[in-house]
Amino acid sequence: MNALKILYVTSLLFLFTSVVSAEEKFDFGEQWTKAAVSEKMFFMQGYQTGYIVGAMNATKHFMPTKSEEEKEAAFKKASMIYNERRFGNDMIVNIVLMMDKLYADPANRYIDKGFIMELAIDKLRGKSIEEDLALHRKAAEEEETKPAK
Repeated sequence: MNALKILYVTSLLFLFTSVVSAEEKFDFGEQWTKAAVSEKMFFMQGYQTGYIVGAMNATKHFMPTKSEEEKEAAFKKASMIYNERRFGNDMIVNIVLMMDKLYADPANRYIDKGFIMELAIDKLRGKSIEEDLALHRKAAEEEETKPAK
């Protein structure tokens, strides 16, 4: 088993044990609002890097090799993914501010930061997020009401 697989399995086990043993639902909103601006910026930069590297690795792994046309189409798709998540500092600041606004609503406090961030990006791009926000609130509420194991 290579080192990446070991790291992946270890991370999953850690995540599983932390979720199963938790007695109280984690308050992502509180964590986010108490974080310093620099921490929020690092979160965004880390997300952006991870998203881009993951997309590029997946594209490389699944790159078709039958024809040059297929390779070119796959490269264009990878470029689109890269450009969609390659944010400048101004956009990162806007995303952080939108996340602050979303977490200001107590109904959103238990929604994972990754989901809130995606909703913030969508909202900044002019998309309606109300339906998705309602689904995430419901999922967070259902998770909150589950008895601790």
